[in-house]
Amino acid sequence: MSNPPISTASTVPCPKCGLVLPIIRNQNEVSCSCGFSAFAPYVLEAHYLRTGLPAWQARLAELDSAIEQGLRPEKLPLAPQSSSPTKSVGAYQYLVGGGALLLFAGLAAFVGIMWKVLGVPGQAAVLVTITLTLMVVAIRLASRIATTSKAFSFLAIGSWLINLGWLINQIGVESKVISHLTIHALYSVVTAVVFTFAGRRFANQVWLFVGHLAIPTSLGLVLTSITLNLNDVTRVSSAQLAALALPLTIAIVLLSNQSVVTQFQVSSLDRIISLVVLNGFTVGFLIASFVRDPHAGLVWSIHFVALALFAASRRGSEFLAPYLAIVAIGFALENALTEFNLSIWAISASVLPLSLVQVYLLAH
Repeated sequence: MSNPPISTASTVPCPKCGLVLPIIRNQNEVSCSCGFSAFAPYVLEAHYLRTGLPAWQARLAELDSAIEQGLRPEKLPLAPQSSSPTKSVGAYQYLVGGGALLLFAGLAAFVGIMWKVLGVPGQAAVLVTITLTLMVVAIRLASRIATTSKAFSFLAIGSWLINLGWLINQIGVESKVISHLTIHALYSVVTAVVFTFAGRRFANQVWLFVGHLAIPTSLGLVLTSITLNLNDVTRVSSAQLAALALPLTIAIVLLSNQSVVTQFQVSSLDRIISLVVLNGFTVGFLIASFVRDPHAGLVWSIHFVALALFAASRRGSEFLAPYLAIVAIGFALENALTEFNLSIWAISASVLPLSLVQVYLLAH
């Protein structure tokens, strides 16, 4: 047991005879004429606990009774307000933002002047060097100046996109790999891998957001590129379009599953944006399917039936199965009632309730 010092003068009754005994500061021993002697801090603490015990027991009984009866106070206590000052954008943040823009403008001016002199290999080397330099600076400043690090993170993303524009310009807009979105799909895949890894490795939320956004974009672009390349070989049917869109809708179901999202540490904002992107590509495949075949409702009905069965079999995604079944029934009815000549836009809008349900559930 510890030996706490006595900070103030106190009096306690003798535990043996009841005589009042004075205890002063820094007194270690207390004695009584009856022969009682003990360690003074222990005697003082025992007296304090013994005196307060009846009141504590009474209050404990009141609390136990209130808990058992489910009582509530008439007026709930107010939550304590945070004393931390509100962060405001100061001159430093403006200087950092302006400096980042000036740096980017200066690099663009330098590249513009020296562009033709450098040649294609030199241009590629300059662009790659600039991007890597911006990323290294953002990483180095992350633990020192967070605002400046974030500015350089955005600059690195801008430089990365400029590299894509330069690559497209070098290949040529009329090239098949450009018109069929092959380069776009490959670059998006690389973007997803690089920025997701860099965001996780260096705890950079800006890069992680871009990496997560590039994942559904890559999936949509890859499937679109495959469709365009297949169409050169043979005319892609509505059934093939519905089959190619299946990875998109499966990804939508998986993103709506809380356990899967938690496993991969995807934030609510990333989920909502990813769902919007995936639904956009899905609607695109849907429209293309009905352009090819006005009676494509049957294949899309089968598509959504399979998707409903998949959702029902996944723990955490069961809530989507009824909505997917309703969409499947809607496409089946459209295929049966062809005399109504429903427009493509009305059919594509049938997936809108599913998107709204997803966003609502994510928001709540």
